Parts: sequence; C-alpha cells; structure tokens
Amino acid sequence: MRVFESTDLGVDPVTKVKRLDHYLSPSSPIHVRAFTYDRPTVLDFDYHDGIEVGVVLSGCQERQWEGYTCEMGVGESWLVAMWEPHGWRAKLPNTGYVVVIFLPEFLDGTELADLHWLSIFAAPPSQRPRVTSDRQRERVVAIARSIREELDEERPLWLTALRISVVRLLFELFRYWAPPGTSRQRASVGSNLSRIMPALDVLRERGPRAVRVREAARACNVSRTTLNRLFRETMGVSFARFRMRAHLAHATQLLLATDLPLDEIAAEAGFTDASHLHRSFVKQYGKTPGQFRADGRCLESHARSGQMVSEHLSGPGE
Repeated sequence: MRVFESTDLGVDPVTKVKRLDHYLSPSSPIHVRAFTYDRPTVLDFDYHDGIEVGVVLSGCQERQWEGYTCEMGVGESWLVAMWEPHGWRAKLPNTGYVVVIFLPEFLDGTELADLHWLSIFAAPPSQRPRVTSDRQRERVVAIARSIREELDEERPLWLTALRISVVRLLFELFRYWAPPGTSRQRASVGSNLSRIMPALDVLRERGPRAVRVREAARACNVSRTTLNRLFRETMGVSFARFRMRAHLAHATQLLLATDLPLDEIAAEAGFTDASHLHRSFVKQYGKTPGQFRADGRCLESHARSGQMVSEHLSGPGE
C-alpha cells in the first residue's frame, strides 16, 4: 500500500486557481485517489480538466455545484463535469472517499444502453443520477471498494480493471435514472464529443482564461454559434459558460485565501467589475461573495486543521 501525506497540488499558472492537476493526457487518461479525513474540514472549491466520479465510503460529506448543495452519506456517489467548479467538505470525522478523475478518451466508445455515458455529466448537477435504494447503495460501495483494492494491491492490468469498474459504476447510477432533455439531444452527445475535442485539447494545454471562443471555434473548424451548440448538447453549457466556470473557481479561492476587496478579486479573476462578479457568483453558488467568504472563515475557525490521515494515489500504467 502506498500512503501519501496531503500536499498542495499547486496553482494554475494562467488562472491562478488551485487545480487538481493529475497530468492527464491521452497517454495518461486517469487519476485515482482514495483518502480519509480524521476530522471535519472547511469548505473548499476547485476545478480540473478531467471528468470526476466519486463514492463516499465512510462518514458524511457536503457537495456544492452551481446553485445546488447536497449532503452525501456512505454509498452515495457524485459526478463532476470537465472544468466544473465544485465544492466539498467532510462533515463528520473519518470521512473517506474513492475518487476517479479521467479524460473522455478513457471511456471512448462506451454506451449505456442507447445513451452515451457523457450525457450523465451533461445534465445539470441537481438532475444527475443519485443512489435511490439500499440495494443500489450496497452495489456502489462494492464497486468503490474494488477500485480501492486495485490501488492497495497494485495487481497486474489494474488500468483495465479500473476502466471496467468505472463503467460498472456509471451503469449502476444510470440504470434507474430518467435523463432530462429530448431523445435527439441525448443521442447527439456521443457524435459531438469528437467534434469538440480540439477545443478541449486547447483548454487543457493553455488554460481557460487564455482561450477565446473564436479561437476554440477555429480549432474545431466550426463557427462560434455551432461551437456553443455542440458544447450545450455535449457538456450541458455553452463554451463561454464552460470557460466561465474557471473564472468563478478562481474567485472562490481568492475569497477564501486572501483579504482582497471584491473589485480587486473581480479584476484578478477576469470579471468586468465587482458587480459582474457579484451577479455571476450568486448564480453559481446561491450566495454573495461576501456571504461565501464569511461562511468559509466561520468554518475555518471551527475546523482549521481538518487533516487527512491517509491518501492513496495512483497514476496510469499497468
């Protein structure tokens, strides 16, 4: 078993937002983490260029997305789309997770019945699949434990085993899910993914603030209007909104980590002014930047040293 202390994973050089940068690339399409916190933690936000699926194995956590917050107990799973800001905190001592972060290429060609697997992540966070019964919860926990065993035992062909486990987990969540949207929209997700991959590659290479909509459209050899339509159908948001997620994630980190006034944070995070930041922040997180900062400081005073007691990390390779 490989045990690592919790470490600072660094700041994106372009956006200056903390990132879980796992060096994902077409040749290294997955990163897996299993960890446990020995006490409640403060609310934290980040984003990353991979798709994320995770399962709670012990304790209880809070998860936040745009305008949506939920508590998750043992056996519950969460889904995070690419470049989607998301927040979390452990609410109980000894809260543990298994997390898999991967690029779309990792499951390329996978279908869940007549639905492309990416449709699960393209749905709004509040409409994504959730565990609905005790029996399903047991199955989800079993899959997550098998993923952790692959990390602990480092068995041969573990990457193939992980791919099978991720598909099993997504299928378990999908099988009782009623997808939002029309059949045509759902059917288009798989065919659209290859068309927007050049834009995703540019984002991964240069960071979201450095890429304009026009440049992303040119990389995909489509118009700006077509690019936004493809992103809405595939990722659930337009390209501009997809990129805006990173600006908001940057703002959350500055609010929690600094005492900068809102106008300076707005300028640093790429917003027109403090009012633009205020409106976007309320839409994303359901509270004003000032409320978010105050809540974060209050939590920090109660759980300043929320500590990870163990973390198991693994990169690609078999």
